[in-house]
Amino acid sequence: MEMERNGTYVCRVTRVNNEKTDYLGTLTVDEEYTIRIEIKEVERKCFDKIKDAPYTNIVINWEGKYITIVDCQLTEKAFRGGPDINNTKMYLKYISSLLLVDYLWDPAQKIQFSGFSCSITEITELLGNYPYKIDYDQLLFPNVECNVKGNVVSKKVGHGFSYFVAPSITYETDGMHVSMYGKIQYSGGREQSVNELREVLHKICLFFEILSGEIITVNEIVFEQDKNYVKAVGFCNFPKSTLNGLQSSFDTRKYLRKSIFKVTDFGNDIGKEIASFCDIQSECMLACEAYKQILLDEEIKISTYNKFLKVMQVVEGFQRAKIYAGENLEFQQKKNSVLEKLNDEEDKAFLEKYTNYNGQSFRKCMNGLTVNSLQVISGLTKGQARKNSDDIIDAIINDRDVYTHASKEEKPRLSIDKLQAVNYCYKTFFRVMVLSRMGLTEKLIRNRLLFDRKFVAFYQMLFGLKILKEDSHTDTGDFDDLMW
Repeated sequence: MEMERNGTYVCRVTRVNNEKTDYLGTLTVDEEYTIRIEIKEVERKCFDKIKDAPYTNIVINWEGKYITIVDCQLTEKAFRGGPDINNTKMYLKYISSLLLVDYLWDPAQKIQFSGFSCSITEITELLGNYPYKIDYDQLLFPNVECNVKGNVVSKKVGHGFSYFVAPSITYETDGMHVSMYGKIQYSGGREQSVNELREVLHKICLFFEILSGEIITVNEIVFEQDKNYVKAVGFCNFPKSTLNGLQSSFDTRKYLRKSIFKVTDFGNDIGKEIASFCDIQSECMLACEAYKQILLDEEIKISTYNKFLKVMQVVEGFQRAKIYAGENLEFQQKKNSVLEKLNDEEDKAFLEKYTNYNGQSFRKCMNGLTVNSLQVISGLTKGQARKNSDDIIDAIINDRDVYTHASKEEKPRLSIDKLQAVNYCYKTFFRVMVLSRMGLTEKLIRNRLLFDRKFVAFYQMLFGLKILKEDSHTDTGDFDDLMW
């Protein structure tokens, strides 16, 4: 029997931190992979030893398996017993986001792992590798035997990362089912804590969220420790089975799939691109986190003015981070030049204290991201891009100030429809700029965006522009051709 979400399991609690125990417990894993453990009949002396611990790890025995529940938080306690406080029994409830199956925690050892293997939302789609060789011409003729050959496709991408896509063929009474599955692997070269590995997973999800424009989650993860493998439950950031965009009623699944960027779009050797992405994520951390919040809002169908402000945070955070270092150096040099000309020490102290570089203005950020995006997407000159975007940028800046400062003097200029268009277009602009900095060609960016009819419509509404189509055939790669 496997431990899965939406399950409740009766168990024995054998350890709480340093205390060996033997209590009856109930473990529950809910829809969102939140883990709850209830411990019954806990002695007061045991509770006194564990109540002030900075963390709580709990070991249980379930059907002969040892399971460790990591970093539990106490949510409820209740006393049961008579007047003698020493004989009081307690009922405790804990909550956690991670448990380790077939893992017996030793308090003398840190919970650390050398790496992991994981599966994410729509992994084979996003990797873009096809593990089969099929002669499709033969399929045009009836009663012809189709010889299907599958091979594992594996890639080392650098920085400790690798992945593989493997064939999966099952035979049934009425035929044969052909599919595929993939895994992402990571080895950090040293043992790392759970929180360190969580950050790595966070980056992996962000990378694929840039490719897809949708929330990506970890569906399954297995940690490695001394060549032993430990399955984790509850490590998923937000459970989902398929990309939300692929369920959209706006487009057909077949058509929309071609709008999703894939790892194979970068070529065979993507170590340099991964390094570039890590640099971008480090530089624009706040913009990336705002972007993830936007995707989460979209996943749970939230559309508010706060979402518009988050999109503006993405624009501002990305643009300021991109050129902050150079402009800050220039500012400091100018400031030092002025300080050298002053004789009064109080004037110098005042200038030193109250003059600091605050980055680009919001208008400059908007102009920069918009113009660069229009150049990539529609092949415009800088002057043409500015001419086509001046009016909408004025309206965006006005509404951003209105919603940020709750201004009564100014009124919003953007309708609800245009506000939605702004949110979608500038979310896409952010993705385009990141992908472009990672080395993706303008032609491929355009070819994929042509299959996002929602973006095409909103882009035309705001800027009166079309995506540049350089030839009659829109090529998005072998995976799309083979699958669709």
